[in-house]
Amino acid sequence: MIPTLFNLVVYLAGGLDAVPRRTPPGRARRVTAAWEAELLRVIELNPHDVGVSSANWTTALLAEYLVH
Repeated sequence: MIPTLFNLVVYLAGGLDAVPRRTPPGRARRVTAAWEAELLRVIELNPHDVGVSSANWTTALLAEYLVH
């Protein structure tokens, strides 16, 4: 049976929890859960509230802020 068809049959029989999970291809993540949580927290902040003189976060501003 073709893997995709197999997954469909398994899904129809047992729902999403029944479909086997596989590791996504590619390099392993280098970002820790704590660093990702901090990034998500900072993104929600107003840059002006933390002393950044910009109305919006850019990747460069985020990188500079997170280093300090």
